[in-house]
Amino acid sequence: MRFEWDEKKNRINQTKHGMDFRQATQITGLIFEADVREDYEEERWIGFGVIHATVVALVFTLPSEGVIRILSLRKADKDEQENYYRHAIGK
Repeated sequence: MRFEWDEKKNRINQTKHGMDFRQATQITGLIFEADVREDYEEERWIGFGVIHATVVALVFTLPSEGVIRILSLRKADKDEQENYYRHAIGK
């Protein structure tokens, strides 16, 4: 699996969320689903996983086989963290 992103968007993400898209390569336990929060012009996915004991939210597209294009990476909010652990543990 190869990750790609727009470097300008990465710098904006770093300022806004304090996370560099390069950190996405360290995500473990990723659980994801279609991102239907809005009507996007492309198929987007939202996933939750762990980087160094912190639950994070990753928004991405799959532009071609074997490629993840990162759109956003941030620390998951409290509800997202609880949902992640419920699904990860299976309770």
